[in-house]
Amino acid sequence: MRLHVTWRGWLMPRRWLAAVVFAVSLVLTVSMTSLPVSAEETAAPAEADGEDAEGEEEQSRPDGVSAAFLARSSQKRVEDLSRRTVSTRTFVNPDGSSTDEMFGTDRWVQTEAGSWVDVDYDLAKQPDGSYAPKAVNHDVRVSGGDTSEAARMTLADGSSMAVSWPTELPEPTVKDGVATYKLSDATDLVVSVTGNGVATRIVLNEPPAEDDPVFTLGLRTDDLDVTQLAPGTLKFTDEKGKQVGQTASLMAWDADRDDSGDPVEFVEVEADLSQVSSKGDVTTHELGLRLPEGYLTDPETTYPVTIDPDLNKVNHIRDTWVRSGTTSPQGSSYRLLIGRIEGDSNTNQAITYEQWAMPQIAGKKILKATVGFYQYDAGSCSDRRINFHPLTSGFTEASTVWTNRPSFDNTTSASTNITTNRGRTGCTPGNGWVTANVTQMVDDWTQGVRTNYGMQINSNVPSDQTYERRWCSSLPDTAATQTPCTTSTRVPYLVPRQEVGRVSLV
Repeated sequence: MRLHVTWRGWLMPRRWLAAVVFAVSLVLTVSMTSLPVSAEETAAPAEADGEDAEGEEEQSRPDGVSAAFLARSSQKRVEDLSRRTVSTRTFVNPDGSSTDEMFGTDRWVQTEAGSWVDVDYDLAKQPDGSYAPKAVNHDVRVSGGDTSEAARMTLADGSSMAVSWPTELPEPTVKDGVATYKLSDATDLVVSVTGNGVATRIVLNEPPAEDDPVFTLGLRTDDLDVTQLAPGTLKFTDEKGKQVGQTASLMAWDADRDDSGDPVEFVEVEADLSQVSSKGDVTTHELGLRLPEGYLTDPETTYPVTIDPDLNKVNHIRDTWVRSGTTSPQGSSYRLLIGRIEGDSNTNQAITYEQWAMPQIAGKKILKATVGFYQYDAGSCSDRRINFHPLTSGFTEASTVWTNRPSFDNTTSASTNITTNRGRTGCTPGNGWVTANVTQMVDDWTQGVRTNYGMQINSNVPSDQTYERRWCSSLPDTAATQTPCTTSTRVPYLVPRQEVGRVSLV
């Protein structure tokens, strides 16, 4: 079925019609990322993928019993292919224990023949003229031009979300997983295939002719309901009322960057959702977007300006950060912030929350569990303590802010901390992974000692900006391409190693 969006109510000069954008990330289900336990302190997930600690190719067998025999005889871990999923894999260790590696984005696609191939986001032209990624686990279509539909994602149950422009798009320039449409000399539309789906964003290269224009956009859903929880926050539900998608706050930023490559300032985009039509399972909405008054014409605004509302499928991994004075949810951010951020006008500390779904290891005794985060900035080259505490209440990325942040327990043996630091300009080492041993916390979750609400990560001295940390989140950065978080191999990971004896050799 081809989807088309009705557009109405443009409140801006005609020449800017093509410059209006609905920037959308249609995001796939994700779970956890990981490293092999033997390499967790030194290698990134991508660097370890498919190889053991010595750089040799990983061994695999079709079932747990044959994997256990080979692991014992070779004294090397062996993958049990019967437990492989699109984002996880399980290794049997020589001692009979098992190690799960659970990635934050899809890493593999299973062919019709049952074999596994690596995910490949490169766009290939389809017979109908559209583009699609070469190997992914979701139905994504990107416009090849001569159509108003820019991007569409169809979910597993046949429901879908689509965005379109008010005029036909030109033929794009395609490189790897990115299609770029030259809408005008002032405007480019960029559609990117990511580990989490597809993201479309617009860049305004010069100020609009009208002060504070309202961008009225069309959004079409098929067999999904969309409601507005708060300005800039939308929720998508299926016919059974189950939430399948959401937005965090809608954001925009200009070209000013700090030393880490992050935009110097993000501004909130106000949004107003109204239904235009509904026929059968198909519903069309208008979403009116307005940037802060005077932002686009402010002399201090440096062009280009990116407008970025994200639509995210509900994930199996959750992460976000909160800070007093930051009123918008940060669940769609590509970064996680901890502590007082150097040079930021908001001097309050930032706190990060992370949660992994772990149904495959429920009830298992955990021998060791490690979490890792890719760090790309810090407030100091010196060691600074960062605390990890188990949460005692839940959180939702789309709505959690400082005023409704979850509670935590800092009096338990499940708490831990790290001091290792890296990533500041001039530091040695530079950007890279920092890890924490969270064995007791994860074992408490799997054994039912405490509910897995996730963990809180906070600075030990909230007022000291030298404790600042910046980590890549579970959502790769598809727009602010000057950051190190543009790759899905740098999302957070968790590696739990399970009890001995899970795999029987009898």
